[in-house]
Amino acid sequence: MLAPLVALTLAAAPFSITLPGLNAVRLEHGEGELYSEALSQKLMARGFKVITNRDIGAMLGLERQKQLMQCGSDNCTAELTAALGADALLTGDVGLLGAEYVVNLKLIAAKDGAVVAVFNGKTLHPESVLSVLDAGAQALAAQVARSQGRSDLDVTPLVGPAVEASSTTPWRTVGLVTGGAGVAAVATGAVLLTLGNGKSGAIASAPDLTSAQAARDAGKAMQTSGVILIAVGASAAVAGVAAYFFGGSTASPAVAIVPGGVTAGVSGVW
Repeated sequence: MLAPLVALTLAAAPFSITLPGLNAVRLEHGEGELYSEALSQKLMARGFKVITNRDIGAMLGLERQKQLMQCGSDNCTAELTAALGADALLTGDVGLLGAEYVVNLKLIAAKDGAVVAVFNGKTLHPESVLSVLDAGAQALAAQVARSQGRSDLDVTPLVGPAVEASSTTPWRTVGLVTGGAGVAAVATGAVLLTLGNGKSGAIASAPDLTSAQAARDAGKAMQTSGVILIAVGASAAVAGVAAYFFGGSTASPAVAIVPGGVTAGVSGVW
C-alpha cells in the first residue's frame, strides 16, 4: 500500500527549477532582477516549481549562497541544485547586444549536468522583453515535457507573434508613412514632368544643334523620371490608404537585396 502512495506523490511533484537570477547585460540597475522575477512567474504559470534567488538565500543562508554563486564550476552548480532539492538549474542572460535586447536561457539537469532545454530570443524594443520571456517559458516547458515525459506542464503555444512583436509596426503608421511618401513622389514627378515639357522652349532657342540635342535629352530624362515617380507614387499612395483603413493590427517592413537591385515591401495580417 505504501509503494503506490509514494509513486503517486512522486508523480504529482512538479518539475522544480532553481533560478538564481539572470545575468543582466547593459541594463539599468534593478532591471535584471525584475526580468528574473517576471520569468519565474511565467515558469510557474507553466507548471514549474521555481526556487528564486530570494528562496535560495532563505534556504541556504546568505553566506553559503554567496560562496556558491561566486563559484562558476560544475561542482558548485551541482551542489547548489542538490542542496535545494531541485530537478534542474536555470541560467541565462538578458540584456542589450548592439541595438537588440537578447534573452538566452539554459536549463541544466541536477542529476548529471546535461542540458535539458535551451532558448534564445531577441527583440528591438524594451517593452517586448516580457513577451520574449513568455516565449522562453513556453519553449522550456515544451522541451522539458518532451524530454522528461512531463505531461503536467503547460506547453500551449503563445497566441500571436510574441517574440517577433517588436519587429512589427501598426498598419496605420505604415499607411501614413507609405501614403505620405507616395504623395511626395507624385508631386516630385509632376514637377519633373513639367520641367521636361518646358525644355521644348530651350530647344527652339538653342544657338546650335549640339545645344538643341542636349536640351532635348535633358527634357526626355526629366519626363521619364517624372512619369516613373508619378506611377510609383500613385501605387504607394493607394497602398498607404489600403493599409491605413483596411490593414490588420500589425505589419512588418522588409528590405531584400535581389539580382539587379533592392526591393522594399510590407507584410502583415489582413
